[in-house]
Amino acid sequence: MENILSFVWRYNLLKGGKFTLSNGEKAEIISSGMDCNGDLIFSDALLRIDDNTQKLRVAVSPASHKGCDIYVTDREESSFEGTPMLILNFLDEVEILRKKLISKFEELPCNEYIKDMPSIFVTDLISSLAIERLQDKSDRIKEWYNSYNGDWEEVCYISVARSLGFGVNGNAFEALAKALPLRFLQKHSDSLFQLEAMLFGVAGLLNDNSLSGIPYYKRLANEFAFLQNKFALPVNDIKLWKFSSVRPSNFPHQRIALFAALIHSSMPLFAKFVDAESDDDLRKIFNIYPSDFWDTHYNFTSETPPLRKCFGKAAIDLIIINSVAPLLYAYSEYIRNEKFADRAISFLEGCKAENNGIVRKYVNGGIECKSALASQAFIALNNNYCNPRNCIRCKIGYKIFRDEVKKNL
Repeated sequence: MENILSFVWRYNLLKGGKFTLSNGEKAEIISSGMDCNGDLIFSDALLRIDDNTQKLRVAVSPASHKGCDIYVTDREESSFEGTPMLILNFLDEVEILRKKLISKFEELPCNEYIKDMPSIFVTDLISSLAIERLQDKSDRIKEWYNSYNGDWEEVCYISVARSLGFGVNGNAFEALAKALPLRFLQKHSDSLFQLEAMLFGVAGLLNDNSLSGIPYYKRLANEFAFLQNKFALPVNDIKLWKFSSVRPSNFPHQRIALFAALIHSSMPLFAKFVDAESDDDLRKIFNIYPSDFWDTHYNFTSETPPLRKCFGKAAIDLIIINSVAPLLYAYSEYIRNEKFADRAISFLEGCKAENNGIVRKYVNGGIECKSALASQAFIALNNNYCNPRNCIRCKIGYKIFRDEVKKNL
């Protein structure tokens, strides 16, 4: 029982509990103190003993009780004379609950408890988890910020590029942005065609001689040859790109063409994100169209019925979720201005909730998902707590354990 003893004590589950020690003194637990010996001894535990608040050294192991002020146990121990005992005789139920929650056999072991959680608790849970998710995503942005000497526009350029991959081609888009520095694009930002040439060329999509009979393709290849020589541009391996199982509207060609149009019409892009005060302001930035060739093509060869291509609402939502919101949150932390963190959260609230297996798991468990703020919270909950069965550090798990212990306090 030593494990469950240290578990209950370590996570302060007895806070507020009032007990009678083995020597007859009345004790109220205020704080469990700090673990100083592998979960067995806790220093500076704060207890109120007979109305006198004291800092004490508490042991939860028979081998380590000597020199401690109180020994916590699940049964009376006659051999520990001289050390007052705090006897907890209700821990079997807590241990059963713990084994159930950390079970690997159930996808969501806390499912039966979620539906009874107060709405205010769930609202607070979603907010805190969404912030945790933003913090996780901002870690990568901070790494880019350090790598690019604090150039927020360059960081924004890489972040947006990666988000255009929509997962499957995220790495390829990031590699494209890193291989083609923003400063080269800025020199030709007034020419959409030259932007397309550089982006398609560095992406490795202009090396197919069999397509030289397509006038647009040939012009791009010739322009890239000139710009490649001017800037000493590299060419990425085309194998970085994934084409199978990708919907035509998400083909790399489509996304690169839209990326070129975004750079052409919206530089400096990060400054525009920072200036966007409302959801409408932000979405107007993505109200752009690629060159006319793409009205009838999804790639260089396949013609389609005429359709003016643009970013759809779902695509803009994903860019906001995966790039804009994390960028603003990281920027908020950097300049220590919560205004931009608040905007990041507000922009997530304005995006439709993602629909994937992780999100459906929690919706089926009884938690409502109204926006991307909630769906991002669910991803943090899944990745940081549920998958590793880190229940005690989860607000849901902690509340379940705390409620179980409180029944006996």
